[in-house]
Amino acid sequence: MMRKIKIAFLHFAKPKGFLTLIIVFYLFNGISYIRMQSVTFDEGSFLHYANKVLHKHPDRTDPMSQNSKMPIVMLNLIPRIIEQVIHPQLHKSDDGVSDILMGRYVTLFFSIFIILIVYDWTSKLYGIHAALFAAFLTSVCPNLLSNAGFVTTDSYSALFLLLSMYATWLFIRNSSLKRFCILSFLLATSQLAKQSLAFLYVIVPLYILTYILVQQKRPHWKKIAVYSVSFLGINWLIINAGFLFVNTNVQLKNFTFISDAFQHLQHILPGSLYIPFPKAFITGLDIAKHFDQLGGGDWNICGNGNVTILGRSATFAGIWYYYIVSLFFKTPIAIMFFIAGGIWIIVRYRSAKEFFANEFVLILPVVFYLFYMSFFYKCQVGIRQIIFIYPLCYIFCGNIIPHIHTLKRQMVLICLSLYLVVSVFIYWSNYYPYTNEFIWDKKMAYTFVGASNLEFRQGEIFLSRYLLTHPDVKTPTSKPDTGTFFINTNDFLDVWNFHRFDWLHKFRPTDQVAYNWLLITVSPGDLKDLQNEQK
Repeated sequence: MMRKIKIAFLHFAKPKGFLTLIIVFYLFNGISYIRMQSVTFDEGSFLHYANKVLHKHPDRTDPMSQNSKMPIVMLNLIPRIIEQVIHPQLHKSDDGVSDILMGRYVTLFFSIFIILIVYDWTSKLYGIHAALFAAFLTSVCPNLLSNAGFVTTDSYSALFLLLSMYATWLFIRNSSLKRFCILSFLLATSQLAKQSLAFLYVIVPLYILTYILVQQKRPHWKKIAVYSVSFLGINWLIINAGFLFVNTNVQLKNFTFISDAFQHLQHILPGSLYIPFPKAFITGLDIAKHFDQLGGGDWNICGNGNVTILGRSATFAGIWYYYIVSLFFKTPIAIMFFIAGGIWIIVRYRSAKEFFANEFVLILPVVFYLFYMSFFYKCQVGIRQIIFIYPLCYIFCGNIIPHIHTLKRQMVLICLSLYLVVSVFIYWSNYYPYTNEFIWDKKMAYTFVGASNLEFRQGEIFLSRYLLTHPDVKTPTSKPDTGTFFINTNDFLDVWNFHRFDWLHKFRPTDQVAYNWLLITVSPGDLKDLQNEQK
């Protein structure tokens, strides 16, 4: 018996054994999380659009609800498809809730590949121990895990940005046609996952060009021509296949664009021009661009709320420091130390050529997206829109491990890692509203990170359980009253400018439920003072 235990221990003491344990715990953690999350704002519309594409109706008939929906979410229909095959006469009348809950496990499953790719890439850069460290950081990231439990495209975007940049890094080391075709395939598939990944068509060439200039390599024009033809062919095939070749090769004059950018293109290009991509793909980019220009604050026009951060609320406008502040308060403090250590090592030990050959490919997408989404993007509705930068950051953190030689550094690493685990798992089964210890009073977190970083309508199960033991807590109305009220951060900050609960804004929350529901107590004296103010 002892011999079997020893063999099992030795097996898991190997690097791949540790990686297996990391993934097993990640799945346990993710399943626990999924079971506690109520259906969020977007999940129904994501699954509805995936069903439309599956039935060869990918046209975006409702721009407000279908603007960011992509074919990749058809993967989340796999459980329902299997269920329907087993029970051909199955018909559900739960508005898709059961399909959403089962579909979440598909997102969680595919998010495992983020950990695996982080491990593989980091091992090639910094070694096996660094790879295990980076995989560990990825597995306990509250922002990645929170979105891996939803039927949305955010987790897929993290996977495909990571895959695309990894394929780019591999390609510059061996510029074979095979590796280029893999890169082209991943870039094309990324376009089926998230519209913001269209910028990969800028980021990837920019990195390759920078690498060529720094390494002083001579371009091979014949090779470039062959690769360009392959790239165009692969992207045409994959993007069309993703939309099942429905409504492709439509003339430009048959498009009705709503964004300024696409209307301008339609004006300067001939109307008889055939567009070799699906109409739904092009109109999706157009609608997304339109809402990016518009911003939020009116439920009837855009469906997105005001941008709220650091006590400021902006209607139909972005706030340039939104993502910087969001990252500062929603990234675990230990991760910030690891990143700072990685930067110190790069500055001290890397030559320019080494940096541009390795770390630059990790940093470029992070800097690009932070810059673009801070200054040219108005629909700033939570850190979930930019979580795809985290895996690249965790790989970057791996570069500190080869330099952990002394006992003092090892103890610092262990202490920070334990601190990270404690900081994150305080939010067990409720990671979406995570904020770090720079916000100590969690009921006031909304004053720092705004509404969308805390509220995605994911916490209703926690609220229901709370109300069972606190039946005296009630929903506020537009009329001032006394008692203890519960209200979510979206309504309290009035992100849609309904002004239904303006009278509550006079009061400070007394407590919180699940970090996104605020409890506000109004005494008879408070009510009398409020009424006197309103006279």
